[in-house]
Amino acid sequence: MGPAASRMRSRARQRALDGRGVPARLTLLVVVLAVWEWYGHQVSAALFVPPSAIVRAFYDMAVVERTLLDAVGTTVVGLVAGLGAAVVVGVAVGVALGRWRLLGQVVDPYVAFFYSMPLIALQPLLIVWLGIGSVLKIAMVFAFSVFVVIINTAAGVREVEDTFLDVGRSMCATETQVVRTIILPRALPYIMTGIRLGLAQGLVGVIVVEMTAAVTGMGGLVVTAGSFFQTARLFVPILVIMLVSVVLTAALRWLHRKVSPWAQTGHG
Repeated sequence: MGPAASRMRSRARQRALDGRGVPARLTLLVVVLAVWEWYGHQVSAALFVPPSAIVRAFYDMAVVERTLLDAVGTTVVGLVAGLGAAVVVGVAVGVALGRWRLLGQVVDPYVAFFYSMPLIALQPLLIVWLGIGSVLKIAMVFAFSVFVVIINTAAGVREVEDTFLDVGRSMCATETQVVRTIILPRALPYIMTGIRLGLAQGLVGVIVVEMTAAVTGMGGLVVTAGSFFQTARLFVPILVIMLVSVVLTAALRWLHRKVSPWAQTGHG
């Protein structure tokens, strides 16, 4: 009862602190927007634009032309498909590397090599293999995301305490049961961290493809607006990309809390 009450008090204090920070954050936002609006009227529209011009451009692209929603859908579909494949493969490989030490010693250097290399260099080769289209986009997201998922999953599996594994063995659990009921739940915080990092990396991958090869989706809007020096329209996809990243990251955090509520107060 004591630790539970202490955690509740700690959460209450944290919520109170967060509540006091809201007015300050809103004030800062208003000040930044005001300064931005003022400065945007002092320079050429080709170089910088005020927020009011960006809002007008957003309305034109989203409501009048209706190109923005299609672009967001194209980008998000490619991102989610590539990230989903990266999660499936990354978790499976990460569990194997973390579970079997010899396999990890053999494969880990290669994972580290591919993780550290500039993966954008693979794009010309992938274009030759896959052509220009949605498959290329998914493949690039996969390549950008999978290695960070593997690394974090393997690290989480290696951190599982031997005590829990011994309990599983004492109950004659099979390897599949050990992985499903002990290893994956205990390694889940690491796995979710890897997925969040993979999301950020994958978003970079999908935008790179859209800007340099496919010229579709949000990256295509950036290229088109930049080519015609339409600065206000250039800001719209950039800000929407940021918003998509924030929303998807928040969704992953919510999912993490739902599937592993114990992770909010440690591993048990």
